[in-house]
Amino acid sequence: MIDIYTNIGLVEYAKAWLDYETRYGWGCWGQPVSDSIISQKAKQYPAHYNVTRRGDLVKLVGKAWLIDCVGLIKGYYWDCKPGGKSVGYHAASDVDADTMYARATCKGPISTLPEKPGLCVQMDGHIGIYIGNGLVIESTKGPLGDGVVQTKLTDRKWLHWLQCPYIIYGEVTTVADNKPSPWAKDAMAWAVKKEICSNDKPQEPVTKEQVAFMLYKALGGK
Repeated sequence: MIDIYTNIGLVEYAKAWLDYETRYGWGCWGQPVSDSIISQKAKQYPAHYNVTRRGDLVKLVGKAWLIDCVGLIKGYYWDCKPGGKSVGYHAASDVDADTMYARATCKGPISTLPEKPGLCVQMDGHIGIYIGNGLVIESTKGPLGDGVVQTKLTDRKWLHWLQCPYIIYGEVTTVADNKPSPWAKDAMAWAVKKEICSNDKPQEPVTKEQVAFMLYKALGGK
């Protein structure tokens, strides 16, 4: 059986991690906090696991999981179960945030971000998962939190969006409740009030005929 990894699956995976105690761990993708992983990562990346950081993590042995920003994405297509005890690994797709952006064949400036949950958003040295409606799930360490957190797209100066090159993206642009995007909320409310369109599935694609009909009604046509 061949596993298929999709943008919708990535969103669900990232959301699942919000239910667990996590900490940002450079070079990690969902490993449980343990004395051995702290020691191993401290040898690999001493600048990111100083004495203070190691002391904080020791208190969380057996209670939390370590994930870095791109590890949150890799953990999905490496079959790492949120809150699990084991993690997968595949060297061919082991890339950092900037390399993932470089390898992406479908990408663009953040100003052109499509309303498609499961796209990734990137800035130099950092990456997150866009979950729709102006929200991002990312693993970070700083003012926005420590570990996997949900943030607003506007909380950071993201530079680019991209399709993760290791998963499949469908045409569906909605996840779960399919609410209007923040930037379109007022316009949708106006259009519904004027009976130009319904509030059902606001992110569903429309045909040219439907666009023409909505414009006709908006301009006073009967």
